[in-house]
Amino acid sequence: MKATPLSTLSGLLAFSAVLTFSGCLPLPSESSDTPFVSLSSGMSSTSGSSAPGGSGEAAYTLDEVSFSDNPENTGSLEVNFPKGMFSYKPIWIDSTHIYLQPGKNTEFGAIANIENKTITQAPAYQLAWNNIAYQNGFVYLSMNDTTIKKMDGSFQLVSDISFDLHPEDIFYSAFYAPTESLYYIEQDLSTGKASLCLKKGAHTETVAELPDLGKKEFYQSPQISPSGDEIFLYRVLHEFVVTQIYFYDIQTGSLTTAMPENGGEKTGGLWMPSGSWIGEQPIYMVYHEHDDGRNSNEILYGNPIETKAQSFYKGEELDIGLYKDELSPWSCVTYTVRSIADPNTLQEKFFYFRDDGTYLSYQPKKNIWTPYVQLSPDCKYLSCIPDPGEHDTTGKLLILPTESMWKPLDWQQIQTELDEAVMEISEKK
Repeated sequence: MKATPLSTLSGLLAFSAVLTFSGCLPLPSESSDTPFVSLSSGMSSTSGSSAPGGSGEAAYTLDEVSFSDNPENTGSLEVNFPKGMFSYKPIWIDSTHIYLQPGKNTEFGAIANIENKTITQAPAYQLAWNNIAYQNGFVYLSMNDTTIKKMDGSFQLVSDISFDLHPEDIFYSAFYAPTESLYYIEQDLSTGKASLCLKKGAHTETVAELPDLGKKEFYQSPQISPSGDEIFLYRVLHEFVVTQIYFYDIQTGSLTTAMPENGGEKTGGLWMPSGSWIGEQPIYMVYHEHDDGRNSNEILYGNPIETKAQSFYKGEELDIGLYKDELSPWSCVTYTVRSIADPNTLQEKFFYFRDDGTYLSYQPKKNIWTPYVQLSPDCKYLSCIPDPGEHDTTGKLLILPTESMWKPLDWQQIQTELDEAVMEISEKK
């Protein structure tokens, strides 16, 4: 590819340009018949891994992993294990099984069956993945090196799919799992010529010619709708200001644009979105830096774009991040408010949106970092591993039923939830 990223692009746009392929459709020719095999209590890792603390200590065993009810959330479960035994990145395999990645001192993985509350030993994978997709019993993990790992229901590796891209090319490409295809942007910054291309196996083709670029401009961040029918991508200035968003309809071959404006009234400062698809509606997280010392974050929803919620705050007091969680097939919107004076004072909020006009929001305990909050593939459970405290000895995978958490989509309520998080941390100077 001819796209040449700027030297600082990966640091500033890391969460706005990833491989997304959520909501994938099944391929009828594929199936997985690998059964789950429960291990007897107390069976240790055959590789002889040691628990933290140095050599000579006993290896972790599965009998150190247990289920319990979570007293703080009725109907929810906890999977308890020694602190550090598993990583913060659990991976839903299907609607009832979760793979626990080993920690740095563990040499086996585990699969938790939340239906019958059993633990199964599994292969050890420590995966630096960007996104996840499901189809017909398989799990597709998009890796940082532009490789796609295809795993079966027992988390055995089935195959690697690689498109031989450079690591920086993830900013210009998007993988679509149902067809194992890659859409990518090819651009020549010296001439301004650019095109949207498709690669499947050894076959490549140009699917759309893009408008010529001006000086110091480039295209990036292609995203694919869950149905695979539509793609959007950004046209960006070298200051990382998005000047236009383009929509390409794969079925009709038409290319349309949207300008970064709010009802025709431009907002001063930096306009930089991180985008994704929520169901069949795209969503954008937008950052502004204003001249009066204030900053703001917006959530924009739909195509055409309409501003739905915007939160203002003082930039010298709060550090606020609004971005999409790449580790969710449903593209979770994460809102993190942190005090600059006391970085340990923080509040997180997680939002999911569905096509049926409902949304879910989840707020962990204050001052507890909670990365990688994920929905199960059927949207019936929410899972996460909160960061253990300094003196804690146990890690916990939380599994919360979501039936009572889905609410009618109300953007005024979302606005209120954003403002409440800002006010709560602002009062803790």
